[in-house]
Amino acid sequence: MIENFFHQRPLIKDRLKIKMVKKFQLTEHFKWPVFPSDAKIGDPMSPVAVVTLGTELDSLELEPLYSIAGPCKTENTGIEKVVVNVISNPNIRFLILCGSEVAGHKTGACFVSLYENGVDEKSNKIINAPGAIPFIENIPHEAIERFREQVKLVNLIDIVDTSKIEKTIKEYLNKDPGAFEEEPIIVEIKELMGPSRIAIAGREINLLPEFNINLDPYTGLVSAIAGDAFLTLTPFTLVVAVKTDENKKVFLLCKSIP
Repeated sequence: MIENFFHQRPLIKDRLKIKMVKKFQLTEHFKWPVFPSDAKIGDPMSPVAVVTLGTELDSLELEPLYSIAGPCKTENTGIEKVVVNVISNPNIRFLILCGSEVAGHKTGACFVSLYENGVDEKSNKIINAPGAIPFIENIPHEAIERFREQVKLVNLIDIVDTSKIEKTIKEYLNKDPGAFEEEPIIVEIKELMGPSRIAIAGREINLLPEFNINLDPYTGLVSAIAGDAFLTLTPFTLVVAVKTDENKKVFLLCKSIP
């Protein structure tokens, strides 16, 4: 239910000029964020969410003026988690992308492509995304369009200066237009259960940060800190299919291209 609410949190109230706006009332019966993650929760009434991409939040030491903040390292399931948590809280109206871009995945650039172009309805690929595997397959297209309509994307990719990020957060706190004028959308996603995808690797890439799996296309080495490893001594262009089963075991199917 959306109603008038003047949030009185001292940290925000004392530092900023807060105007009276409509807010969505989160109650004890409404669990948010709906998708558990390593992200930190600040003030769920805040209109600002922060994605720190490849940078861990602890290294930034941001004040908790945001609603939710944390890293996002993959251009598929990682983005899906962020979208699901944003559209389930209508108070979030701005998404700040900051921190170091994720090499290979280009997660930040994929976020920008998602926001600007959406997703191809047939292939589920983020349109014009530069990432290795930029497919959104576990949430409906309606959720993507709601995300694009609900938030304004603020691009601070590769910015790790805490003072600049906090200044931007405060700037958009003062621009709070109030809660999005529609009820929350709750989407349940099953992590890492989508179909396998093919990626042609042209340089060193972190295939799955969640499993510490890396690929060196120049040596043909696919390695994991924990798990099986595949090794060849002959350099070649490599096609890699990545798939997981219901027990989250990772399968890497490798084939050379003549």
